[in-house]
Amino acid sequence: MSFWKQLFGSGSANTSASAKADSAPASKQGISADDQARALFDTYKKLRVSEEDNKKGIAILTEILGMLDLNTTKLHPGVVFYQRAMRYKFLENFDAALKDLDQALLFAEQRGDQMLESDCHKYNEEIRQSKNRAEIESSGGEKATKFREMEAQREVACYNSGSDANAAFAALFEDLSNPDSDVRLNASRILADSNTTLMQLVSIYKECLNSDVSRAHLAGRVLGRKLARGGAELIAPRSAELIYGLNCSVLPCSCVHCGFMNLGIAAPARGIEVPYYHQDNDKAAYSISVICDKCSRKFFVIWDTDPR
Repeated sequence: MSFWKQLFGSGSANTSASAKADSAPASKQGISADDQARALFDTYKKLRVSEEDNKKGIAILTEILGMLDLNTTKLHPGVVFYQRAMRYKFLENFDAALKDLDQALLFAEQRGDQMLESDCHKYNEEIRQSKNRAEIESSGGEKATKFREMEAQREVACYNSGSDANAAFAALFEDLSNPDSDVRLNASRILADSNTTLMQLVSIYKECLNSDVSRAHLAGRVLGRKLARGGAELIAPRSAELIYGLNCSVLPCSCVHCGFMNLGIAAPARGIEVPYYHQDNDKAAYSISVICDKCSRKFFVIWDTDPR
């Protein structure tokens, strides 16, 4: 039995004394499919985040998508796909979540919904990393052991204080330059996970920008990734100033070696206004070192005119 019949069958516009009317299209029963979908979605919003409610939510959202006119203005189809993706994510069905996010992004772009588009980019990257992390942890081996060590360090660095927390933070920060891209991204995710470690990164960025620039650039990349939320847009200084108290912009740049687009690179405030490009050395008026997320080789974002 459908959720619509379970929830609204008795005394609703969909109710009929005859089985024939019960199986007729919604439009024939005095209520449109879009209105049915809207009512079901209102019921869906009352669900909580639990395994049982996640499974129930997926079933309701699937039923909604089956009755929804995808050109409707009453209920945004992209939002329905997005919500189902989040339920799949909580159940760790990452492939289904990514598939729904692709559909949600398509509708967001068609309808000019920039907020939904941004959320799709953010969670696409997050879910891909979660999927990769789950595959690594289930495969065993040295990398799985390393990830377990990093999770233990996360508990100490993010939620404690004192010398043990400082040592855990230092170990995770060192992993931002690890030769393995999976380890680097995992370290970045962990350090961006709490306000405690984020504020430590802000301090490093401020203190080292004019002294130990490599260290500042590593910290800035974590901060920039969190602001970029998986998107490739140029981000003006007001966002970093509002969240971190930093006067910096955030930009994407492709790797000079493999062409992969690296996101979330923290740059001077005028960095997005002055033309920039990439090269394999730092010979320029100003440069930022970047370790490519794909090929793990270092390249430089450079400006011929100093953007500071």
